[in-house]
This record gives sequence, structure tokens and C-alpha cells, in this order.
Amino acid sequence: MLSKLRRWLREGAILLVVLAGVIILLDVWRSPQMPAMFDSTPLHTLDGETVTLASISEERPVLLYFWASWCGPCRELFPWLKEFYEKYHDKGVEILGVSVDKDVKAWEKALDAEKLPWLHVRDEKLPGGKHTASDLYDVTGIPHLVLIDREGKIVKCGYLEYELEELVNGLLMDKEIGK
Repeated sequence: MLSKLRRWLREGAILLVVLAGVIILLDVWRSPQMPAMFDSTPLHTLDGETVTLASISEERPVLLYFWASWCGPCRELFPWLKEFYEKYHDKGVEILGVSVDKDVKAWEKALDAEKLPWLHVRDEKLPGGKHTASDLYDVTGIPHLVLIDREGKIVKCGYLEYELEELVNGLLMDKEIGK
């Protein structure tokens, strides 16, 4: 009986080690990478102005916020994002709202109603069916946040509301000490 228990424990430990290895490999394989072409990809604002991520970042952290006018949870985050913007914009953090709206009028109406102070662009559909930004960042659901450091590397992506300030403070601290 005792030998069976030892064998089960040994096999269970081996299984846990193998599982941990697989999970680590999957995390490395799925870790987000900064798309090489996005920093020069033209994005269009509501006014028809063309901007690029490179022109927005200019050696400062950028928070991409993927949202849509019809998405209730996306719009529920706006008050929190406004507070975040007020707290961190003067410290050098930029927000870029990326709307996945297909209906330009709905996007325009939402921006007018929400009075959001940061820059907004629309995730336009490219020839072949892909989208300018969301396909490059593997955005499969919204709201979706992507935090990019001052060197253009993705720090974290997903739903970051509860850890965003800690991550941004770390980026700002790194800048102050010259990392």
C-alpha cells in the first residue's frame, strides 16, 4: 500500500513538472510582440488627420485602448480612464483610443457624448479583411488595453484596470533612473 502511494506521488510530481513546463512554453510562445509595421501604419482620426504610433509615442509610454460605441463595458471604463489620463498625462503617458466601430457615425456620436480628452483613431478594415490595429495586436474582445513602453515594447495587454497604475509607475520610475 505504501509503495503504491509513493509511486502515485512520484507520478503526480512528474505530471506537475511536465504541465508546468508546457504552461511556461505556451506563455513564451503566446507572449505579445510589438508588430514591426504598426509604428508606421497610418491611422485616421475623426477629423481625417493621419497619425502613426511612432508620432504619438515619441519616447513615452502609450496605452492603446480598443473599444466600440456599442460596448457597454468599454464605455463604463471611461470615467476611470479619464482619471488615469488626468493623473498620468502630464507625467508623459499618452492614451490612444482605437475604436473598432464599423459605423463612423456611431463612433462620432460616442466621442461627442463622452468628451474624452485623448487622441482617437478608428481601426479601419484593410484589403483582404484584416484590420489596421486589432489584428496586429490579436485583439479578440473588447475592452482591450495594450501598454507599450517608451522603447516600443509591449509591457502587458488584456484587461489591465487593476494593475495598470503599478505598471505605469514602474515605467515612469525606470525613466527617472535612466534605464
